[in-house]
Amino acid sequence: EQHLGLIFLDRGERALALAHLWRALEVGGLSPEGLMHLTLLLEDAGDVESAHECAALLLQTAPGDPEVAFRRAQLLVRSRDAQIHDTATAIALVRKLLVGPLASHAAVWSLLSEALVEEGSFERALQAADRALHLTHPEDPAWQRYQFQRTRCLSSLVGG
Repeated sequence: EQHLGLIFLDRGERALALAHLWRALEVGGLSPEGLMHLTLLLEDAGDVESAHECAALLLQTAPGDPEVAFRRAQLLVRSRDAQIHDTATAIALVRKLLVGPLASHAAVWSLLSEALVEEGSFERALQAADRALHLTHPEDPAWQRYQFQRTRCLSSLVGG
C-alpha cells in the first residue's frame, strides 16, 4: 500500500496517494517517509485532526534514528499547519544530522537550504543548496530539484 501511495504521489495523483497511504497506516505498514507524506496530504485535504495525529505518530517514532529525524525535519519545514510547522526545530534536527551519519546526503543539505530560506538566512541557504548540488550527479533526477532550490536561494538573496 505504501509503495502504491508513493507512486501515485510521484505521479501527482494526490487522492489515490492519500487513500493508499492511509490504508498502509491502517495495516501497520507505513514507514516514517510514508507517514510524513500522509500527514502533508491530510493537511492539504483539510483533515487537520488526522494530520495532527499522524504528525504526533511521527514525532513519537524512533527518536534516535537519523532517517526518522530527517522525515520529522521535512514535516516541520513543509507543513503549513501552525501546530506542526517549526522551522527552528527542523534546522536544529538537520544540523545534528549533518555532523552525523547523514553528513554527505544531498537531500539533508537541500532540506537545510529550504529551511534557511524560510528563516531568511539566504546566504547560508545558498551555501547549503550548493553543497546539495555538489553531492549529486547531474544525471540524478534530484539534481534538477537541488538546482531549482539554488535558484530560489539566489532569487531570495537578490530580492530579499
